[in-house]
Amino acid sequence: MVKRVGVYWNSGKTHGLSVARSVIELAQGSDMEPVLDAALADALGERGGLSVDQMAVECDVIVVLGGDGTILSAAEAAARHDVPMLGVNIGHMGFMTELTPAGLPGAMKRLRAGEFEVERRMMICASCGDMPVQTALNDIVLYRPNDELHLVKLHVNVGGADMGRIMSDGLIIATPTGSTAYSLSAGGPVVDPLLDCMLLTPICPHSPLSRPAVLPYWEKIEIVTSPEGRGLMLSADSRTPIALKPGVRIEVQRSKLRAGFIRFGHNSFYDAFRVKISEWSN
Repeated sequence: MVKRVGVYWNSGKTHGLSVARSVIELAQGSDMEPVLDAALADALGERGGLSVDQMAVECDVIVVLGGDGTILSAAEAAARHDVPMLGVNIGHMGFMTELTPAGLPGAMKRLRAGEFEVERRMMICASCGDMPVQTALNDIVLYRPNDELHLVKLHVNVGGADMGRIMSDGLIIATPTGSTAYSLSAGGPVVDPLLDCMLLTPICPHSPLSRPAVLPYWEKIEIVTSPEGRGLMLSADSRTPIALKPGVRIEVQRSKLRAGFIRFGHNSFYDAFRVKISEWSN
């Protein structure tokens, strides 16, 4: 049974404040305690707002108001404490969200009654020397600094097998959830988000033989960067990039963490994909 509901808001979407107020009122009306993130508390003139990490410790569920980017920013903290997220789409795409603001009254009642399921999705992590481990729900991207135009040269090893050298503008290592994000734009396949696997998608490969690959979840991907040049940038789920020195080894594998999503029924991923891509194209 849900007693404490975190309300996590994308502060860049000011039109979402009215939705946040509705969530707070509906939670209180369903005998649940709303817990606000710091930015939302400040915007509403309230005290005691929490960081998303604190919220994940203290709440049973986090209601995320935004789009996919907002969910990504909360995903690691929520997964570390095994707290599921309920995504409410006030953004653009919203592949990971469960409902729009119109569905909130019924959703909050079902939350309180425990009438929902939790969908678990695979996450990945990257390590490189002393770099803090980077965890991602969507993808980990290696790319050149913006002021350089040379090809990125990477040597890739999967499970001890040599996949050879990839020459491209960069490399995306994506989860099934991330298959509809940057990887899709780079020519990668669409993968059902409930599967466990990893996608290796070169960005604008120089060789016609450098094609996207789908890899088993249990494998470890080792990527060695070229010792020449200034090194590369690494970004997990579009967070602030980390500069890597030339000639380093990056290891990417399935994370022990799994992101949890509140689901109230069976919503076809394929129907959602068709609708979202159609909207995006227009």
